[in-house]
Amino acid sequence: MNTEVLEILREALLAYGAPVLGAFVFIVALGVPLPGSMSLVAAGVLARQGHLALVGTVILALLGAGLGDSLGFAIGYFASENRRQLWRSRPRWQRAADLFCRYGVWLILLLRTVFTSVTLPFNLAAGISGLPYRRFLVFNLMGVALWVACYFGLGYVLGASF
Repeated sequence: MNTEVLEILREALLAYGAPVLGAFVFIVALGVPLPGSMSLVAAGVLARQGHLALVGTVILALLGAGLGDSLGFAIGYFASENRRQLWRSRPRWQRAADLFCRYGVWLILLLRTVFTSVTLPFNLAAGISGLPYRRFLVFNLMGVALWVACYFGLGYVLGASF
C-alpha cells in the first residue's frame, strides 16, 4: 500500500510540483495514515535530481505540516466545553494531559520530530489543555523544521546515488 501511495505521490510531484507535497503533509498532520516521512524522503530525492525546487519544496512542506498541526490544536482549543469535559474525563486523554503537565511543550517537539504518527492526539490535547497557541507554535515549528530537515535532507543526500 505505501509503495502505491508513494508512486502516486511521485507522479503528482512530477506533474504539479511542490504544492502537492505541502498538501500531502497537511493531510498527514491531520492524522490520515499516510507515509508522511517517506514522502519527504521521496521529495528530497526529486529535488536532488532537479525535478523540484529545493527551497520552495522545503517551505511548502514546512507550511503544510505546520498548518495541519495548528488545525489540530485549534480543534481542541475551540471545542465546546461539553466536548472538552468529555475528553478530559477519559483515561487516555487524562494520560495525555498528565504528560503535558509534566513535559509540556518539549513533548510537542519530540512527537513532531520522531513520532509523527501520533501528533494529532497530542495537538488536540495541547488545545484542550489551554496551552497558549504561541508556545505551541514555537515548539511545533521547531519539531516540524527538524522533521523536514531530517527526512527531506536524507532524500536529498540519497538522491545523488540514483
